[in-house]
Amino acid sequence: MSLDKLTAAIQKAGTSKRTKEFEWSFLPGFYCTLTYMSKHMVGQLRESAQLVDTNPRNQQKEFDLSPEKVTGFYATRVVKGWRNFKVRHLKVLFPALKIDTLDDLKELELLAADAVLPDGVEVADVEVAFSQKIVRFLLDYSVEFENWVVNVVRDIRNFKEAAEQAEEDLENLA
Repeated sequence: MSLDKLTAAIQKAGTSKRTKEFEWSFLPGFYCTLTYMSKHMVGQLRESAQLVDTNPRNQQKEFDLSPEKVTGFYATRVVKGWRNFKVRHLKVLFPALKIDTLDDLKELELLAADAVLPDGVEVADVEVAFSQKIVRFLLDYSVEFENWVVNVVRDIRNFKEAAEQAEEDLENLA
């Protein structure tokens, strides 16, 4: 009996990307789409972020990970999008951040220079558009955001429902 088909299926499953949208209970109403960090992705992360240095005392190679490259990997390969991320959420993560007026929004380029807030919309309710640059800064400067993302994407149980749905979708195509 040949196990080639099984091993090929395991390899394919181990390198597939599972994404799912999660609500962060720390910021109610904020949803972030994340990709599961499979062993394969962890290997890619290590490979892309690896630093090799020689210890001057013993001439041995030492290996480490570049924090900047790790953050870049998460920003581009793991955090895939969000919805309902508001200015009020930014202010929870960064209490010293001053965004209180329409002018503050324009100065920070969260709104166009000629924009006006619709009636009934407060500054705190303005949505922050998704960008990898903002993700990178959130990962660099918010311990809470970084910890949440890392903890969610490394636990396969968080993606079980998404995997089951993908399997059901494949069965329905057959």
